[in-house]
Amino acid sequence: MIYFLHGGNGNQREAKNWLMAQVDNLIRAGKLPPTIVVCAQGLPIGWYVNANEAADGVLSGPVENVIVKDLIPHIDATYRTIARREGRGIEGWSAGGFGTLRLAFKYPETFAYASSLAGVAL
Repeated sequence: MIYFLHGGNGNQREAKNWLMAQVDNLIRAGKLPPTIVVCAQGLPIGWYVNANEAADGVLSGPVENVIVKDLIPHIDATYRTIARREGRGIEGWSAGGFGTLRLAFKYPETFAYASSLAGVAL
């Protein structure tokens, strides 16, 4: 199970062409076991944190909570997953790379693997 976090000003569909094609090719070649990839929506500038929605100019919401407290339990309850940290990895590109490291270190009981691709630093 891989949770993929898109980059800033992007959306969950970013990975459709390149990541899904690579995962499919690796599975077909026997180099990767069958894997579920979940592309989370982090909003254009959500940074994968819980935003202060009352602040002026804030365009995101409780992105962190939605992923960790809502999305992951929903996926585990709906699909045949390994519903423990050993069965979950998180990967992200750019702002998603930032979110990946932040969530992986904040929730080590949730993710066993993390990969930050060109992760930005704040």
